[in-house]
Amino acid sequence: VAVFADVQTMMHVMLVAACLFLLFVHTTTGYSYEEKDFHCHGTILPATSVCDGTLDCTTAEDVPNDESPEICAPSPYLGQEASLEIHNVTSTSALLSWTITAAHDPEDSLMLAGYFLTGKSEPHSFQSVISGQLLSHHAQWLKPWTNYTLILRPFYTETGRPHRQYKVGKAASAQVLTLSTQPEALSLVTVLSAQQRNVVLNIVGPSSWNSAPVGFSLRWVATSESPGPRGTLEAPLTGDWTPQENALNVTLPLQGGIDYTISVSAVGKDSWGAIVRGPEVEVDVGVTLDSYDISAYAINSSKAIISWRSSEVADFYVMTVYTDTGHRDLTYQTMLEFHGTGKVPSRNSVVIDDLQPWKRYVVTVQGCNESACSNAVDTTFDTLPEDFPSPTVTNVAATSNSSFEIAWTFPQHDTRLYDGFRVLYCLNDREPCFVLHTKKNNVTVRGLAPNSTFEIYVRAQLTSYDGRPLLGPVTTASITTWSDVPVLHVKHAANMQESYSCVLQWTCANSSIDYLQYKTRVDDYWNTCDNSAKCDITFFRERTATFASGYIRFGHEAQYGYNEVFVRACNSYGCGPESSVAVSADVIGPVKLSMVSVTLQDNLASISWFTSRRGRLDGLEVEWNCNDDEGVSYNSRIGKNTYGGTAPVYVPPENAEKCAFNVSTYIDDPNGTTYYSAPMRATPSAGSQ
Repeated sequence: VAVFADVQTMMHVMLVAACLFLLFVHTTTGYSYEEKDFHCHGTILPATSVCDGTLDCTTAEDVPNDESPEICAPSPYLGQEASLEIHNVTSTSALLSWTITAAHDPEDSLMLAGYFLTGKSEPHSFQSVISGQLLSHHAQWLKPWTNYTLILRPFYTETGRPHRQYKVGKAASAQVLTLSTQPEALSLVTVLSAQQRNVVLNIVGPSSWNSAPVGFSLRWVATSESPGPRGTLEAPLTGDWTPQENALNVTLPLQGGIDYTISVSAVGKDSWGAIVRGPEVEVDVGVTLDSYDISAYAINSSKAIISWRSSEVADFYVMTVYTDTGHRDLTYQTMLEFHGTGKVPSRNSVVIDDLQPWKRYVVTVQGCNESACSNAVDTTFDTLPEDFPSPTVTNVAATSNSSFEIAWTFPQHDTRLYDGFRVLYCLNDREPCFVLHTKKNNVTVRGLAPNSTFEIYVRAQLTSYDGRPLLGPVTTASITTWSDVPVLHVKHAANMQESYSCVLQWTCANSSIDYLQYKTRVDDYWNTCDNSAKCDITFFRERTATFASGYIRFGHEAQYGYNEVFVRACNSYGCGPESSVAVSADVIGPVKLSMVSVTLQDNLASISWFTSRRGRLDGLEVEWNCNDDEGVSYNSRIGKNTYGGTAPVYVPPENAEKCAFNVSTYIDDPNGTTYYSAPMRATPSAGSQ
């Protein structure tokens, strides 16, 4: 028996040894690397500081965690950091790509064998080993709306193939936030209290919100009677809510004596700011009835059904109806009395009419006997409109190359009586369309394509007594987003005769203008207006994000017959289409003089002139005054249309040398108007006597 026991013991020892051997082989032949932050001089350093070629720790006990030659590749390999980029991020995946320069150490024969990829986040981490022949990797099974730190670290072996003996290189890292998706189902919904008008639920949020947490959406419907009370409630997260506790108590004002089904879902905000909702979780609750409770709903614009329940015996009931104009400003409408049934519990229903359309009413009920009445219970209801009005659009405008805004008015100013507006917009009036809901009288839509036309449909909406949505008549509008480049419109404002310049007034609905360009001939090069003597731009102060206007002044050549000028606006995307305007040549003054001299001899003055440039003129007009003829001016016209020359002017005998001459060019307009240039004093020439 002892021998048998010894043999049995030996077999047990051999079996344990074999298992340990197999475990040891499995552990040492596998290859992986754990990215861990480490302590150095009491400071926490990130995992990417390991094997980065820089010694962060100087104490002997810390060096093995930093730049240990046992785990780190030689220095030439540590100088080759991979350049990591992230692409095509979704809610559960991301595409990684990288580049790395081949490293070589003449004293070492290590070869790139692969990469260790580590993803770190608070709720989820992962590790992968990637072949050294790849330069990209599709990371999958990520969690939505999660910040990941991705670390890519090359490792090297003697053969260039994965092996249990390896050394690691310098790590590259990148941050990525996965996109959101709808929240998961709620973890738990518990009824804490089911009292009349005070039903308290404890809601435990989903294990994964998958988006930015906003709150919870609740809706309820009576199951013990039809039609019965129904309603909705949005419960935002409070300031003391934390992701760790992830719970919220919500109170619902449910009427007593009725059974309900309550549906609850988590509400989040996605990556683009839109609301997303998780699947609903249902809970049934029966609400106990106190002494009295009341409910009401409108049938149409002038009638409503009032129901009340009682757990007390009453000889008669008193019902009072008020109109509610807001801020509990109640106006008495009518009072009715009804006999009691003498039974408990009891239920009563009546119809009241002659109500005003689209008003909020408050109705109260009291149970009474001959000596006293109970405390009143009340409820509200809204009558329906006779004619549901449509909004009136007051403004629709593109606000950029990717957005537009629309505003409207609405005749019903009591916003309690309807559920805001539904805004539907469709690209080129085609499917698919996009819908927005708002309580405001305006909305701004962003993220659109440039130069795109949208048809917009705006309707008011309300909810009927049975929970069905009602949409009013539609109001339509159309808008086109800006093109990437500004579109300018110009018109002629004025000419400046002396400088041969014109002033144009311009407007631009797309105000993303960096500069303006102009040209005076079709085939000319564009000139950029640089606010110099040649050209200047003036903006009106009322410049907004949707509109800009002003003036531009530049020189032109209308007197040569080129009576059309061209202007365009430019920004970082390029230049927009040109806008042209005709500049009338017949209102331009004559060409200016650049030089005038006079040669005087006896009673003859020879006038010589040159114009500043080629331009239109019909002749010259000479005006002179002489010293011995004070108060007398003489005038003579020289009918010349050349740009330079000499012409004689006869003055009184032997008087020319005592006279001063002023010369102007002129043109005669066909309508009888004469235009002059600024006069220039003639300079006596050297040959004058």
